[in-house]
Amino acid sequence: MHLKWPIIFFAALNAFGQEAEDPFPRRPVCASLFLKSEYQLSLKQKNCDWLQNRVFSSTAFAGAAGAAVYSQILERARDRGKGTAGFTTRFSENFAQSAFKSTGAYFGGMIFREDPRRDPPYLSTRSAPHPRGFWKRTAYAVRTNFISYRCVDACLSESDIRKVPAISRLAGSFASGFSSEMWAPDRLNSPGRALRRSASAYGSTFADSLFVEFKPELSAAAGKAITAIFGVR
Repeated sequence: MHLKWPIIFFAALNAFGQEAEDPFPRRPVCASLFLKSEYQLSLKQKNCDWLQNRVFSSTAFAGAAGAAVYSQILERARDRGKGTAGFTTRFSENFAQSAFKSTGAYFGGMIFREDPRRDPPYLSTRSAPHPRGFWKRTAYAVRTNFISYRCVDACLSESDIRKVPAISRLAGSFASGFSSEMWAPDRLNSPGRALRRSASAYGSTFADSLFVEFKPELSAAAGKAITAIFGVR
């Protein structure tokens, strides 16, 4: 794959976003705190969120590595090889598929003007608080895969918040499913298989939403388990 021109393009896009939208060039607008707290993200911040929190996130690397290990243990796709070479091939393909998914979602969100964040800070202006209880929180997590938000004007009141269909998640799933056509063996290349891979990628967004919603409880449970097993306090 020739990455020279895409890299130049996105570097120019990032520079344009900084010059046009950021009046304080030295402000660390791409720091995690700013990406979470800004009511409306600038173009540069959307680029940073896409690269830092999607393409090159720790979750993306861990997911690609875990899927590679799982696939190698089960001996799926035997033509990928064994040992270090087989793992490297599987990891590279999984990571590339994840990157295409993030990129598809990025462009889908830009075209349909969706906020890329799951819980933008301006949602705090809504009259309805965050749901409580297992089933209500589960329903909320599932709903985030169908609904995104768009902030208009100053976005200081509930009337400035627009609910929009989460087209970006579908775009990312299709990008992930069909991207593997570029490196998958011929026996695995077909429109039907690409659609199944897209459905699988879309299904993973639901699992990710549930994980994010219940992450505090899962982290606490993991901490207790580590303490019980290893005696770490």
